[in-house]
Amino acid sequence: MLMQAGFCCLESGFARAKNSINVAIKNLFDFCVASIAFWAFGFAIMFGLTWHGLLGTSGFLFDGRHDARAWTFFFFQCMFCGTATTIISGAVAERMRFSAYLVTSALVSGCIYPVFAHWAWAGAHAGAPAGWLGQAGFIDFAGSTVVHSVGGSAGNTGALAIAALVIELESAARAQNLPASRQAHERLRRAVRGWHHELSAAPADQPISISAEAGG
Repeated sequence: MLMQAGFCCLESGFARAKNSINVAIKNLFDFCVASIAFWAFGFAIMFGLTWHGLLGTSGFLFDGRHDARAWTFFFFQCMFCGTATTIISGAVAERMRFSAYLVTSALVSGCIYPVFAHWAWAGAHAGAPAGWLGQAGFIDFAGSTVVHSVGGSAGNTGALAIAALVIELESAARAQNLPASRQAHERLRRAVRGWHHELSAAPADQPISISAEAGG
């Protein structure tokens, strides 16, 4: 859950000042929407009794009653779901209406993410893979595929669908006049470009020394 605060600071900090509040609110609300959708039917699709290894069919409106272990497992998985949904926020920051983004969050957290997660992780809590990917021997490392590739693919699809908003950055000489929210991005871009230039220009047999002013 602490990562959610980090996502909020990162995305709102890289957005233009006039849109920073909008981006921050999206990060807050997408987690709320994702949690509700995951509780209502996402968790059931992900870990319910499997239907041919494709999706779960039981356990809707999750009710762990007084089972602390069940609630712990639910909240743990809910954080993964929220993370996958929030990845999309960064990809479409400043380019999607608030209402449209909430609908997208509900769709991803309630349907898209749980279905793929069922393929890979269903039965994990019982120690017996039930999804078709898990049964085929698929192993996900720390959510790299189930969480990050699903969120990244959905975010990339959204960015391509709504078309990228091209923002031309100022030249290096005028970087200090950029809004504070854009200065960090500009400095990082200049540093990477400068280091790449030094690495590619140095002879293969010569030690490489990269200075702090490489980007300048």
